Amino acid sequence: MLKCKKYNKAVSTAKYETCKCKGSCEAVFHKKCVTRATFKNEKCEDCVSLPGSHPSSPSVDEPDIAVILADMNRKMEVVYKMEKKLSELADLVDFVSEKYDNLMEYQKSTETKIKSLENMNAYLVRCNKALEERVNELEEKDKEKKVELAGLEKKENEDVAKLIVQIANKLQMDNSQIEHAERVGREKPNTDKLLPVVVTLRTKEARDKWIESRKKRLTNGEIYGTNNDTRIYISENLTRYKRNLLWVTKTSLRKHTSTFGYKMEKYS
Repeated sequence: MLKCKKYNKAVSTAKYETCKCKGSCEAVFHKKCVTRATFKNEKCEDCVSLPGSHPSSPSVDEPDIAVILADMNRKMEVVYKMEKKLSELADLVDFVSEKYDNLMEYQKSTETKIKSLENMNAYLVRCNKALEERVNELEEKDKEKKVELAGLEKKENEDVAKLIVQIANKLQMDNSQIEHAERVGREKPNTDKLLPVVVTLRTKEARDKWIESRKKRLTNGEIYGTNNDTRIYISENLTRYKRNLLWVTKTSLRKHTSTFGYKMEKYS
């Protein structure tokens, strides 16, 4: 005999007078005893209160799987891009590192070459200095028998050798000691400066005698038989090095002493 679960009373078997719980108890209730509050989803209160009796329904707080996947995809895309950039950065670092190694190797090679060139330059400087000294010695040797005459007037078609013989006679020098005489240098345009005459003598002793006679006053008028009283000066035929040294010394003395003429008389 069927009984109503709520009031434990017998109920009719007619379907329109009873309701059967579709829960696990499958109990029968009189329709009058069933309300919406006590009979949810065709289940009694006891079955409704059982664990797992509620149908799974999406919660408002539960995130949607599609949204989660989309968010994960975005994050994965960011990670992928970052990984790609890191890979490119690593390649760039490797490239820069290789270039740096090449640069350091080139710098080391360059330093070695520079050191070698410095040593070679020092050697060449020493050689050049030795050559200059040797050239000076040769020039000194070449000029030790020569004297230089400055201020000698130049005439057209002049015979320098004959003029020097005349000068030697005026100075009472042995003209047989004269080996050669010529004007040296190049004439500069728009200038009246006379080119010097270099006289080569046969012996050094003869040259010394010419140098000793330079204190004697000798003019162009005495040689050419004119009224030209321009003096002819006799001096050593100096090398380029000594000539430059003499000029520097004279310039320095002009600045520091008023007795230049006396001090430089023996070098003039």
